[in-house]
Amino acid sequence: MPDSKMLDIIPLQRVIRLGDFYTRQGKVSKIMGLMVEATGLECNMGDICRIQLGQENFALAEVVGILGNTVQLMPYQELDGIGSGSIVINTGRKLEVGITPGMLGRAVDALGSPIDGGPAFTEELAREL
Repeated sequence: MPDSKMLDIIPLQRVIRLGDFYTRQGKVSKIMGLMVEATGLECNMGDICRIQLGQENFALAEVVGILGNTVQLMPYQELDGIGSGSIVINTGRKLEVGITPGMLGRAVDALGSPIDGGPAFTEELAREL
């Protein structure tokens, strides 16, 4: 095969070698008030996880404790629909909140979403907390 038709994968080797293609997933094992415990989840303190509440609904939660194979999560949102066995996926990221000048004078929740009945924010710049 002539050299001009060969695919050059050298630029992609670093991306493939350093890429994170592993899904960090576990299941809810216990719910105590606002605290959620999950097992089978690989994570670090402060990681943000998505707790599946339905087919298309999820809630964000932060890892606040690790006890052996059990991870303790503190949710940032309502958990309507959560149950034992609900899927938990670690995003591998820390909490980021979008900021924009349009937030000045507005009421927002812990995730930076408007709670004052005004329009949603556009053009946000994400910042890690």
